Amino acid sequence: MSFTLMSLQRRMWAVYMLILWSVGSVCTQDLAFSQFYLAPTYLNPGFTGMTDAPRFNLNYRYQYPSFGVAYKSLMFSVDKAWRAMHSGFGLRFALDDAGDGILKNTSASLNYVYQLSLRSGFKLHMGLDLTFGQFRLDQTKLVFGDQLDPFLGQIFNGGVPQSTSEIIDQNQRNYLSTGMGVVAQSDRYFLGISLHNLNSPDISFLKRVENGDLPVRASVQGGFFIPLRDLGITSLASINPVFNYIRQRQARQLEAGAIWHSDIVQLGILYRQVKQNADALIFSLGMERDMFRIGYSYDFTLSQLSGATGGTHELGVLINLDKAEGYQKEPQYNDCFSIFR
Repeated sequence: MSFTLMSLQRRMWAVYMLILWSVGSVCTQDLAFSQFYLAPTYLNPGFTGMTDAPRFNLNYRYQYPSFGVAYKSLMFSVDKAWRAMHSGFGLRFALDDAGDGILKNTSASLNYVYQLSLRSGFKLHMGLDLTFGQFRLDQTKLVFGDQLDPFLGQIFNGGVPQSTSEIIDQNQRNYLSTGMGVVAQSDRYFLGISLHNLNSPDISFLKRVENGDLPVRASVQGGFFIPLRDLGITSLASINPVFNYIRQRQARQLEAGAIWHSDIVQLGILYRQVKQNADALIFSLGMERDMFRIGYSYDFTLSQLSGATGGTHELGVLINLDKAEGYQKEPQYNDCFSIFR
């Protein structure tokens, strides 16, 4: 029998994750991005349609690589405004891989926003989100208590893992989720509220488990746009204080900080708190050229897991065809939405 302590830790982590999933009130949380400003339509459907030409976003998140069974998330979105209809439309695809393929969530989303212009440059963006998704569980990567020996680890019979008496009713769940969001915007600030999973779809793999739904995710986000010229500095750069608060069942998370944004470089630092506990410092660096922007962030863990997780790496890519040469006259963004486009 070939057995290592690391393989036991990985398999026991899988069992622990399934237990949490079965309870249905702990583990069923949506994915979140540290660079939430590079995933705008996921953050709030009210951020759909910020550009006249198509805007493309690509996000990749690699969380806790030192665990060997890290969380990996990949998302792609495209959206654009339709000024004649005072509207915007978007399409989004996402893949969330938890535990090295043990649990996967694949989804496709449609976004719509209606934009209402009020007096004094004040605007209201009211968005809708419709998501079709599928959770899939790979039972072959799970190890239960009756498959383990307290001294030798996993039990094999003739090279084949011992069978388990545990019963999982199904390994695939399809779901439909609805969401909505509102964003209020002026030239200098924005404030948004979004609600996802309003219908709380049932995603439990076990029929006998209560509260196996995907809980409502409520989020409040906001920010300010402070041009450096207001501080007496001759520059087109700006400082953008931002925050994002998320609540999903008992889980609560707050991110707050500031982003220094110019037409070439973006630098950011944010602090994340989970419930009452410090979770991470988020450092970000971005580069922009013409219609392309690429951003990298690293989450430095502050919790008791510090030093054991390997942190979190995240990459975001933005392509804004509004700025493409020859596509149309390049717009001059001088408002609080500049970090989103």
